Amino acid sequence: MGFFKNIGNTIKKATKQISFKNIVKLGASLDPTGIAGGVVASIQAKKEEKKALAEQKKAEAEYQKQLELQNQAEAKKQLELMEQAKQNAEYQRMVIASNTQAVGGKIGIVAGSIGGQITKEALAQAGQQVNADLQTGLAKAGATMANQTMNEWLKMHWWKVLLAVVGIGFGLRMLLGGSRR
Repeated sequence: MGFFKNIGNTIKKATKQISFKNIVKLGASLDPTGIAGGVVASIQAKKEEKKALAEQKKAEAEYQKQLELQNQAEAKKQLELMEQAKQNAEYQRMVIASNTQAVGGKIGIVAGSIGGQITKEALAQAGQQVNADLQTGLAKAGATMANQTMNEWLKMHWWKVLLAVVGIGFGLRMLLGGSRR
């Protein structure tokens, strides 16, 4: 019985190693018409095509990911620029406030020094000095505020100004050009 058992085991091993793929390859080599070889080649081509499509999709996904990262970086830069602009505006407000406080401090110093003096001439001189300092400080603060206000207004309404200039030009053209006709 051991002899037949060994033969059975050998056949089992052989059948496990034989697959449809191996049989087709063996048949393709023996096929004189070449049909089986063409089928095998088309199957291999489809596998390679699927593999190429998968690689292409992977490359596309990577490209999209890079674009998204670039967009995020750009958005972050814009946010930082906006934050920096806010900080600059806050700094300018602080400078204006400190100029105003400096003028107020001078007023306080002058008022304190005048407190002990009662003469009309001393009050007049101190008042002139305070007025000069106050006018200078207020003028600087007012000029800065007016400049910022005008710039912001022009940024928001530039098209209205352009439209007005074009309208006036067109009106003058019609008014002056109409008399020639």
